Amino acid sequence: MQPIVLLSNDAEARRELLEALDHAGCAVVAAQRCPPATAPLPASLLGGDAMVVLDLGREPADSLDWCRNARRALPGLLVCAVTRRPREAMETATREPPTLEAAAVEAAARAVAALEVTALEQGAVAVVLWPNDPRRLAAQLRALQRPACAEGAAGDLALDADHCCVVVDGRRLPLSDGEFELLRELHRHRGQVVTRDALSLALLGRPCLAGDRSLDLRVARLRRKLGDSVRTPRYIRSVRGEGYLLLAPGS
Repeated sequence: MQPIVLLSNDAEARRELLEALDHAGCAVVAAQRCPPATAPLPASLLGGDAMVVLDLGREPADSLDWCRNARRALPGLLVCAVTRRPREAMETATREPPTLEAAAVEAAARAVAALEVTALEQGAVAVVLWPNDPRRLAAQLRALQRPACAEGAAGDLALDADHCCVVVDGRRLPLSDGEFELLRELHRHRGQVVTRDALSLALLGRPCLAGDRSLDLRVARLRRKLGDSVRTPRYIRSVRGEGYLLLAPGS
């Protein structure tokens, strides 16, 4: 399982979630307060291989703002939101007098649905109610790491368009929008050379200009994400004077 960064502004909730994740065998590399929406991303997320468990807490607005901005900065970031407030509302509802209980339960259920929808709209890929069985949370995290929609799966590399990432040897690697579009264009012509002009037109909307290194830099960043080598490429081969080739499996 990918390493997990746990973000919660409630110390007690953070402790409970950390214990549950540890018990489920999840590798939590950081557990901290959720940064302000405008703050830089935590260093633990910059490597591109961690996913986030985000406790929305009693006042979820700030955490949802952070989620939205983080997904903009890292489009492939996987965020599993954890909410407590709807569950507490349901428990409160069951203590109301019988004449008010039905209306209170219905209102709490609407709150559950509304918060789930808002979290998903702001960039979360799943929402889990808490407290809950720790095994459910762990199962949800594992499910998120399986490619939900592998586009053109081939051998050991598959594109996951839903999450803007690539699955390599069973490992999900988040990509920037530019890196994902480059890999998708190469993947459409896998096993064939794609010229620099064709790539530049598809990705930048213009022919490749003399001295323009933007395409080469994007290829270099994608290679680093894939752990690829220029000299002995496993995925992307440079074809001198022409362009780039995404190697077919087993090549």
